[in-house]
Amino acid sequence: MIGDKCPTCGRRKTNRSPDQNARYWALIGLLMEKGKEKNLNYSKDDWHDMMKIKFLGAREIELPSGKVITRVNDTHNLDTIEFGEFLDKVQAWAAEKGVFLDS
Repeated sequence: MIGDKCPTCGRRKTNRSPDQNARYWALIGLLMEKGKEKNLNYSKDDWHDMMKIKFLGAREIELPSGKVITRVNDTHNLDTIEFGEFLDKVQAWAAEKGVFLDS
């Protein structure tokens, strides 16, 4: 792939960049630490799930049994641009809560 697109099919990369991933998980770690100050003992995975629900939403799936379950939309299907937009939203939300990443 050249740049963000495959030169053959034109599809965008479907993985976040290592820098995006590092920034995101650093921010999740800061949110976790800030939460502990307020007796919110959520794990990094809990914070990750909360951010996915908040900014990516969820969908309902009807099983063959007729039972309906809710599945959180995941980040692994996001391309680098979409993940960047997701990260921007998480950073803005975190900033409103007083949590900032160093530049």
